[in-house]
Amino acid sequence: MKLLRLIILTCFFSILCFGQSKKPEYVIIIDNEISTQADVEFYAKQGRIKSMNKGVTEEQHKVLVEKYGDIIGDKMFVMFITLHPEEPYNQTRKSQFESEPETPDYDNFNFKIGETPGDFSIELMDGSTFTQDDLKGKVVMINFWATWCAPCIMELYDIPETILVPFKNKDFVFLPVSIGESKNRINSMMTKLNADGINFNSGFDPKKAFFKQFAKGAIPKTVILDKNGAIQLMSEGNPPENLKKVAGKISELLK
Repeated sequence: MKLLRLIILTCFFSILCFGQSKKPEYVIIIDNEISTQADVEFYAKQGRIKSMNKGVTEEQHKVLVEKYGDIIGDKMFVMFITLHPEEPYNQTRKSQFESEPETPDYDNFNFKIGETPGDFSIELMDGSTFTQDDLKGKVVMINFWATWCAPCIMELYDIPETILVPFKNKDFVFLPVSIGESKNRINSMMTKLNADGINFNSGFDPKKAFFKQFAKGAIPKTVILDKNGAIQLMSEGNPPENLKKVAGKISELLK
């Protein structure tokens, strides 16, 4: 059931933008038909989602554009979903899904809530460096992302309104860290984000050494450290309302 819940959470996305209309959204294709987020929710509640794949190759993208036209945007933001047959599969899966308790999943993190990570240092894109000592007395939001990660980019579009503006001039540090990529690739994406009003100085983790100190597996991932450097929140993916929960925890720790 953990897989089904992960599918549901990762395919949801927020439609809110930070005063912009340029935030990317998925084009959803369910069994070869253009579909909506409402369709995803409907099938997910029935337990009928068999598989979900995000992103396509250049060749696949060309075929989709020829078939569906301009509705197909960037190849990174295409989502394919296949379904299980409606009967009798859905009744069993629906019952299991509805009875499963919601519990935080920390399997892909290397720490527990309340623990303090060891000494760390991360280089930023502008050449400066953040160390654990630099962050003492600050509430810190570490956000692991990459230019190829569609949920990461979508989340970054919501960061200004939900995180940066409310906590401006507070004892708070937003520390995004791009993992496994070259500076040229990161700079290219940051130029696009800057054009859309999203400005930040990202960490640079080409060998994923900093990421592996905290976690493993999929991104985006978020870790919140309190003013003493202890971990107080960990989250994976970009499920609905997640950033609001993160903002709530930051607000609580700043009091």
